[in-house]
Amino acid sequence: RDRGAPARYNSRIGRPGRRDKPFGRDRRERLGMRIWYCYVGGVQYGPVHEETLRQWVREGRIHPGHYLWTPGMVAWAPAACVQGLFPGYTTPPAYQRPAPVLPPPPGGTRGKTPNRQITARARATLCKRWGQPIAFCFLLRLIRTGILMVPLLIGAAINFILAGPFFLGKGIYFLGFARGGDHGLAMMFLGFRRFAHAVAAQLLRSIFVSMWAGLAGFYGLTCMIAMQYLDDYSGLWYAMTVLGWVPGIVAGIIAAMSYSQTMFLLADHKSLQPLEAVRLSSRLMRGRENKLLWIWMRFSPWYLLCYSPFLLIFVIENELLAIGLAVVLWLIAYVLVSLWLDPYLATALAKFYDDLRPPAGAQGKTETQGAAAPSHSVPSEDLTGAPHSSAEPAADTG
Repeated sequence: RDRGAPARYNSRIGRPGRRDKPFGRDRRERLGMRIWYCYVGGVQYGPVHEETLRQWVREGRIHPGHYLWTPGMVAWAPAACVQGLFPGYTTPPAYQRPAPVLPPPPGGTRGKTPNRQITARARATLCKRWGQPIAFCFLLRLIRTGILMVPLLIGAAINFILAGPFFLGKGIYFLGFARGGDHGLAMMFLGFRRFAHAVAAQLLRSIFVSMWAGLAGFYGLTCMIAMQYLDDYSGLWYAMTVLGWVPGIVAGIIAAMSYSQTMFLLADHKSLQPLEAVRLSSRLMRGRENKLLWIWMRFSPWYLLCYSPFLLIFVIENELLAIGLAVVLWLIAYVLVSLWLDPYLATALAKFYDDLRPPAGAQGKTETQGAAAPSHSVPSEDLTGAPHSSAEPAADTG
């Protein structure tokens, strides 16, 4: 029986670590029935049948270092890992260094994949690869926490300005990691190469979220101002103020979900302007805000649990002992968050973003369904992906 690819390229959703056959040809499938996509020279080609793919290999159009994807795979993988495609090839792929962000696999569903399956894909991607994502998230948290320790409001201002570049670098890293491409700790600072775009995108996103929250919570704001002006702090005014702020809180959460894909879009499209990224994020997330919110809700109890040690201050009579014990427990929880929750959530959000793409069949006509593909074509750019083409790669590409 064919054992297939190494465990790190396992595609069995929800069963990380088990050796599967994501690349080998199933005995129930006839030759040429599997559909493939390839990523060569910064252009995505496909879909094509397996017979065509093997012909491209024989003609030298596909090298072991090029990337392939077929339905059922978690992410892109080097062609050298495909069972039987390059017999006897044992050296690491060196023909093509992967881009910082590979194109998303062509298996999107326009956001219809259940959240449970998205988180299962995240776990399968992280299986036996937790080390570097953990180090990335821990260092990022450590840097941002150190900035916040700067006295007065200077640390908060610096942290707000640098949040955009750091979030963009985090988006670049986890998109590359989730898609099986290049990833390294230095990618944390790639957002500083587009410093102005990242800061502007973060600022616009904050302004829009605050604006929607303020407009929806206008009644609560009015009640709060009236309560202070009349100097009437009765329970009725407090109740009216709290109830008035509820629509603002709901609107703010919806707006935050709507503009949540801004940094992923900037990471995927270098030519995209900040305002365009914010608008495109709103368009992609239309009708899908509650779906993303439920992903966040799956992780929220664990984050809240990390701050629960501070409740000891109200339980232990010795205030000094309570504060010291709470800080120690909080530091332990803080490390655990970086070791597990942060990389898990970031990978799940990257998988959610990739799932917003249209299905594979909606991205172009299969080359084997009609006439022969042209030898050259001008790539077109997908809404959330890289340049792609249904034509065949050039024979001298490598």
